[in-house]
Parts: sequence; structure tokens; C-alpha cells
Amino acid sequence: MTRLLGPFAIRNRQAIAFVAVALCLAGIYSAFHTPSSVFPRTDFPRVVILVDNGVMPADEMMATITRPIEEAMKDIPGSASVKSATGRGSAEINVFFNWSVDMVQSELYLGPQGEPGPLDAMVNEDFDAVVFNGYWNQYAFHPIRVEADERIRVWVVDDGPSENSAFHIVGTIFDTVWKEGTYLLQPDARRGGSQVLDLQPAQGGFVEFSFAEEGFYPMVTHKFANVGKGALGLFQAGDVELPGSGGGH
Repeated sequence: MTRLLGPFAIRNRQAIAFVAVALCLAGIYSAFHTPSSVFPRTDFPRVVILVDNGVMPADEMMATITRPIEEAMKDIPGSASVKSATGRGSAEINVFFNWSVDMVQSELYLGPQGEPGPLDAMVNEDFDAVVFNGYWNQYAFHPIRVEADERIRVWVVDDGPSENSAFHIVGTIFDTVWKEGTYLLQPDARRGGSQVLDLQPAQGGFVEFSFAEEGFYPMVTHKFANVGKGALGLFQAGDVELPGSGGGH
């Protein structure tokens, strides 16, 4: 076998030299263009709440401030655990979310403070708000920060309990739509596109897209009556700011 390698190499010396030079050039190109970082950017699914209340004793802080905040945070859709540290006049509450959590649309039926919502309103679908991830218009006040031309995947779940969803982003087209375990649309020669991901309560899926240029892109349910009830958010593509805003997160 080894005796054959010599004559083979001599006969194909130009091709072997070409392959060797090509591999060297590819290695040099990769060395200068492959992204690298000692501490790569990672967005952890965690929210930190810092509370300052002067010189209140630690036990009183725990009973009147830390515990109520912990209980409220546990009710947020997608929260996995809550950890806290309380001292004299200060508290730090860490809320951890599941890595897979993205957009959860749900309705709010509001009752008296600390009490369940009214059952008759739930039966009649007379909801007070339709929200993404538990809060009224939260992503309008704190836009989701992305980059122009960045490929984005958004998972969406209609948590109901009664209202359907038509997830839509103004200013872009979804080239990939996945719903209830199967692809409805993927990039191919047909170059198809979709404006909405339609979901009934308890259904879920994801969409993929990108933004062609920097700016703000509204995120809504295309059932526009619900946009005025809290189902509104913004994607912030690039380093831009809304008037009177400090930018996204």
C-alpha cells in the first residue's frame, strides 16, 4: 500500500498542491472571520428586582415586601423559580424563566385586589385585557432588542383560556411557520410568505423572520380589537430609540 502512495503523489502532484493551498487559505480566512469571544454574549432568562426601603428591619422587609413580590412573580406565565435575599432596608428578588418561553398570549379577568376574577366574566368571555407574557403592553414600553438582518425565531402559545390569536409583526413577512408539530411554510423555491400565525387556545407554534432595516416593528394579534386591550409590543432592530424612550432591553 505504501509503495503505491509515492507514484500516486507524483502523478497527481498538481492536484495535491492545489488542495493543500486551498486548505491553507481556508484556514487563514476562518482565523480572521470566525466570531470568537472569551465571554460569549448570552441572554439569560432572568429578571432581577431590587428594592430599597430605607432602614426597615430585615424581618419586616421579608414579611411586607419580599414575600408579596415573590408570590406575585410566581404567577407570571413561564416563570420557573424565584429566589430572594433580604437585608435591612433592601431586598433582591431573582425571577428565573424557562429557556423556551417566548410569547404567551392570554386574557386577564380582573377582580378585587387579592381575589379571583369574576366567574361570570370568564364564562361570557368578557375579559379586561389580552396580554403577551402576563403584562399589558410591556414590550411597547420595553421593546425586544434585535439586529437588522438577524434571523429571529419567536415561539408563540395561546394560553387562552378563551380568546384566539393571530400573531403578526408589522413590517416583515414570516418565511417559516411551524404549528402544532408540523411545518406549514419553509423557505424554498416557491418563496412563500405568511403574515400571521393563527392559534386557538392551547395551541402553539413558531415563526421565523428578519428585519430588512433598523427601526421599530409593532408586534400584535391581528384581531385588532385586542391591541387596545394590551396585546401590543415592539421589536427594536438596531441602535435606535423611540422619542422619550431609553431604548429596548
